[in-house]
Amino acid sequence: ITFSDITGATANPQGLVMPGSAVNDTIYIRAKVSGPGCSDVFSNAVMTIIDCATPYNNGSASDDFINNVQFNTINNSSTIDSLGGNVQDFKGTPGGTTNVCKGMSYVMTVSTDSAWTEGKAAWIDFNNNGSYNDPGELVFGPTPSSIGAVTDTVLIPITAVSDTVKMRVICVYADTPDVNTCFIGPYGFGEIEEYTVIINPTPDATITAGGPLTFCQGGSLTLTTGTGSSYSWSTGATTQSISVSTAGNFAVTVSNPGNCSSSDTVSVTVKPSPVATTNVN
Repeated sequence: ITFSDITGATANPQGLVMPGSAVNDTIYIRAKVSGPGCSDVFSNAVMTIIDCATPYNNGSASDDFINNVQFNTINNSSTIDSLGGNVQDFKGTPGGTTNVCKGMSYVMTVSTDSAWTEGKAAWIDFNNNGSYNDPGELVFGPTPSSIGAVTDTVLIPITAVSDTVKMRVICVYADTPDVNTCFIGPYGFGEIEEYTVIINPTPDATITAGGPLTFCQGGSLTLTTGTGSSYSWSTGATTQSISVSTAGNFAVTVSNPGNCSSSDTVSVTVKPSPVATTNVN
């Protein structure tokens, strides 16, 4: 292995920029510590790139940037470098966070400045492993270079983790965004923004009866649905279980955060109680 000096890398701690690197690349690093009258001490490290925080070119600050992202409850407008740094990090902010449900689809719109054509794409880290490089995590685009807004539909897979994960949105001037290469296009013009997506499971609303769904008049039956954060029965009840003593259809909607909901219905039959007759001779 041959090591090359990194110009200006003399601080401790030291941030490193590695242009031309790509996701899954293995990087070998050697640090040298020197002191007066002492021999140099070397320390080696090996790391694998799982993500890239790509620097964009501020020389195009007035033109090549994302000016609005809409996704479910996110409707975030921004300007180039409005937060500073290589990635515009809106994660955890009120306007940069949204709740979604497994198995549901949501509309996403990415808008860029109207002066130049931009390729647009978005990724969600559905398995929360810190990388956007897994199958199915490209959720929007990549679109051909175009001016203005592009809209697409994003499906949250049932296999996604129930957790708080990251979403990355990229625009690139006159090129196709690629989360696997650690640079933005041949011209270096573009922008990255990151957001927080809270993935919620769709609740199980299956109704379980505490006994036969057919019983005699004067009896009662307990109906219990799956676990959720809120419950809405056709009777008006808002508890997980209800007791019924009349015939009819009983429906429930179970909800979780993020407006994740599911429903179920059961039919209950109540038979008249038998009448006992006594004959006296």
